[in-house]
Amino acid sequence: MFSCYKTWLDNWKNQEPPTFSISITLIGVRDVSDSSSDKKNVFEIMTPNGLLQVAAINQTEKKEWLAALRSSTASNLALQTSNLKSSSAPSSPTGSPKTKLTISFNPKNPFQFVQQDFANCTCADCGARDPEWAVINFGIIICIECSSVHRSMGRHISKVKSLNLDNWTDESLQIFKYLGNKNVNEILEFALKSNDNKMKLTETKIKPNDSRILRETFIKAKYQFKKFIEQKENQIELNKNYIKACNEDNVLQILQNLINGANKDYISENEEDHKATGLIIACKLNLNLTCEFLIAQGINVDLQDEFGWTALHY
Repeated sequence: MFSCYKTWLDNWKNQEPPTFSISITLIGVRDVSDSSSDKKNVFEIMTPNGLLQVAAINQTEKKEWLAALRSSTASNLALQTSNLKSSSAPSSPTGSPKTKLTISFNPKNPFQFVQQDFANCTCADCGARDPEWAVINFGIIICIECSSVHRSMGRHISKVKSLNLDNWTDESLQIFKYLGNKNVNEILEFALKSNDNKMKLTETKIKPNDSRILRETFIKAKYQFKKFIEQKENQIELNKNYIKACNEDNVLQILQNLINGANKDYISENEEDHKATGLIIACKLNLNLTCEFLIAQGINVDLQDEFGWTALHY
């Protein structure tokens, strides 16, 4: 028996638990147990309708449920995407599926579109083939196993979408033409590929068959703590370069400066920008690609320029 209670009302655990209907395809799970409290057997279930905390009877049962939920989510997603591919795959004149497609931009085929860049045909983190998930605020493609870790870190770090199950705008897909696994990994994995041993790293690049623990350690080091980046300019220079990249519609330079520590809500000191943020500048210049990317970064849309206007006014 499991007791389910909302995170903000702990005393639910002393009442008769309600029954929750959860779509196994859309959930994520993470262990949030605390051995020093009465929540040592607790884990979280992340659903489109909110966050649930679930208490198992003991540690063994908790581990079994975590493993079962993760396995079921992965297998159901794999089945759905396999069905999508088989039902939409074009055939050759003889009726057999084509092995290679050359396609133009089509937002209805996001999976095929991003794979036009060969580097996106493998997971940006572990190298697994044919990844079907994207991290939109980094512009990378990842596999389902790594996507589970990304989702567990929270949307303030990684915003994950399915290439096959979610809706995509033209601009959000075009971002992958300018970012993508190769370009972004050159920034986020700089130290792993460098011959400079000054950083004395203990982490190494993960592989497709690595354990959940190794994935979590590496992915958190890479995205949350940014342990492998090349430290560059000081804060003032980073902010100035960030604003310059916003003016130039250069999403790769925007990302690089943000990764290195630029303030995403920085107010430009350039006289011609009239104390605008990067998003306001992009909106005034009708730079739709940069606007889409900055919104994915969680930029504050309510900040005003010297005229009292926000980005929404433009």
